[in-house]
Amino acid sequence: MNPFKSYIIWFTPRTGSTFLCDTLGKMGLAGKPQELFNKDENTPLLQLYQQKDYIGLRKYLWKQGSTDNGVMAIKYSFYTSSGL
Repeated sequence: MNPFKSYIIWFTPRTGSTFLCDTLGKMGLAGKPQELFNKDENTPLLQLYQQKDYIGLRKYLWKQGSTDNGVMAIKYSFYTSSGL
């Protein structure tokens, strides 16, 4: 299922974002916010998530961050943006 609603939790370290995202993910209604773009700065995302193309990567990321009701969430740090 493609998400029809989405949001990003922007955070800085040591602010309680992990607790917030874990709680939102456990609810099962507000997406599953995770740091999907901050795994390994030296590995391209296609390789990291073992996808052949960007369409496959998008579908994979949607699946990882979405709940069954079509809400997708991502947890994203300011520091991560320098690597994109």
